[in-house]
Amino acid sequence: MKKKVIYKVTTKYSIEIETENINEEKLIEELNKEFERQLKKDKTYHARTVSLEYLNQKYGFELADTSLSEDEQEIIEQQELEKEEFNKKLHEAIDKLTEKQRKVIYMYFWENKTIREIAKELGVYFTTVEESYQSALKKIKKFLKKF
Repeated sequence: MKKKVIYKVTTKYSIEIETENINEEKLIEELNKEFERQLKKDKTYHARTVSLEYLNQKYGFELADTSLSEDEQEIIEQQELEKEEFNKKLHEAIDKLTEKQRKVIYMYFWENKTIREIAKELGVYFTTVEESYQSALKKIKKFLKKF
């Protein structure tokens, strides 16, 4: 059964669409709701922008310059390079571990599992996993101290 539904194209312009089924009708309703949400966001943004401009004109307020200086930008870039280098070295250190140690480190740090959970999943004793974990950390620290 066809049903006519209003679809909002702009704030001033709408069109009438004949829908074939309830799914099409619901889709158009959702599109209209999203249109209204976006319109509300735009109005809020515009109101805030106009308010800031008004305050600046009326009272001479100036907005603070939040852009970074060249020195600050250079420091951030250097920190990013250092972080990348550290990550490379960390992965190199992990690659030097035994398969068992890599698995424990991966499960602990990337899967956020506890030593007990790892032991249960691997079907080994808690102390076995704890020893692998501690040994792996020592190897990683030793490798990273070189750099």
